[in-house]
Amino acid sequence: MKRDCLTHPKTRELSATLDIPLPHAVGLLSFLWDFTGTYCPAGNIGGYSDRLIEDSCHWTGAQNALVGALLAHRWIDEHETYRLVVHDWSEHCEDWIHRKLVRTCSLFWDGREPSLSRSPASERERYATQRQQNQLLMPLAPDMRPKCAPALALALALAVPCQALPNNPPTPRKRGKRVCGLSPDQQVLFDAFYAAYPKKVAVAEAEKAWSEINPNTELADMIRVGSEKYLAFCLVQQTEHRFKANPATWLRDKRWKDDYGDATKRDRSESRDNFIP
Repeated sequence: MKRDCLTHPKTRELSATLDIPLPHAVGLLSFLWDFTGTYCPAGNIGGYSDRLIEDSCHWTGAQNALVGALLAHRWIDEHETYRLVVHDWSEHCEDWIHRKLVRTCSLFWDGREPSLSRSPASERERYATQRQQNQLLMPLAPDMRPKCAPALALALALAVPCQALPNNPPTPRKRGKRVCGLSPDQQVLFDAFYAAYPKKVAVAEAEKAWSEINPNTELADMIRVGSEKYLAFCLVQQTEHRFKANPATWLRDKRWKDDYGDATKRDRSESRDNFIP
C-alpha cells in the first residue's frame, strides 16, 4: 500500500476507535492487506467470514470490533455482490498483486484492469488476447465459491485462473537434460568416479567438469581412488553433507591430488584414544 496510508488520519481514527497504539493499528492494516493480496487479490474479502478476517489480522480484541472499525473508517466497504471489499484496492495495492492478477487474466473487484507494465511481455500479451476476446475474469461472488473445509478455503483465491486459449495454446518451456558430450568410454569412467563420490549433486555440472579434464584410463583411476579416499576422509571427520565439496568443484580443483591419508590416520588414532568403553 502507499506509504501515506500509514500516517493517514483514518489510521489514527482506527487507532482511537479500537483504543490501541498507532503502531498496532498499522500492523493490523498490514496483515489485512497481506491476507487480501494472498487469498483474494481482486480485493473482495467478503467471501471470508468476519471472524476469519479478524483472525488473519491477529486481532485479539472483541469479536467483530475490528471489522466494524474498518467499515466505520472506510478501510473496507460493504458491497452488494461481494459483501466486503477493500476500499480503493485497485489504486493502492502493491505491484506484486497487479502481477498476480495479470497472470490469472483477472480484474479487480471494481472492474479495473491491473497494471500491465509490471508483468513480463509474455503475460502482457496473453492478458491482451483475453481482453480482446472478452474473457477477463471478475472474482466470484461469495455464494458462488466452492464449499470446502475451512483450512482449504483459506488457501483458495477467488480469482479462478483462466483457461488456455483453444486456438493459441501456451508453448511449454523445454527443460531438456543438459548434454555434456561425454563419449561412451568417458561416461563409463565418469560413472565409476561418481558412484564412489560422497556427495551426489549437480551431476550435469560434474559431467561437464569431467569432460574438461577428459582423463585417460590411468588418470581416471587416480581420480576414482582419490574420490574413495575423500569419502573415507568425510566419514572419519564426520563431515556434514552441506560441507562436502560438490563433485564439479572437487574435479576442477584437482582435489584427487590432496593428501587424505595422514588426516584419516590421525583422526582414527584420536578416536581410539578418546574411546570410552
